[in-house]
Amino acid sequence: MNDADWSKIEFFKPSEFVRDPTRVHFDLVDMLDEMRRTAGVPIKIHEAWAPDGHAKNSAHYAGLAVDFHFVGWPLLDQWLFAERFPWQGIGIYPYWNNPGLHVDLRLAGHEHIRLGRRWYRDRNNKYRALNRGLFNLLLSGSAPRNLS
Repeated sequence: MNDADWSKIEFFKPSEFVRDPTRVHFDLVDMLDEMRRTAGVPIKIHEAWAPDGHAKNSAHYAGLAVDFHFVGWPLLDQWLFAERFPWQGIGIYPYWNNPGLHVDLRLAGHEHIRLGRRWYRDRNNKYRALNRGLFNLLLSGSAPRNLS
């Protein structure tokens, strides 16, 4: 982690970043902490740095991504709130057990070149560009809700 000073982090502990918090870029931790402070609700981290299991060239492999959900918030609200912050990439995951987001500080286009900096993963685990179907799902209220 670059210049990690956890005394500056108000809402998270290194252990919440699961696999190896020393590999998570500290700018990501700092921005996530600011997002948590502004939101006023807990954020549950699913995964940050990972050695495998994600898309080719995933920002997780460089410690520049985190998957999470806002506890108690509908997915549409999570996404619109995350857009207020300077994340390079935002992925929307309506079919996780706890629907949430992937956010990252990667260089543009490396992970999902064809999809751009915003995407979602459908019920068949296929990555897709944002489209009317996603918006209809999120606006209809039929998107899965957080379970915790």
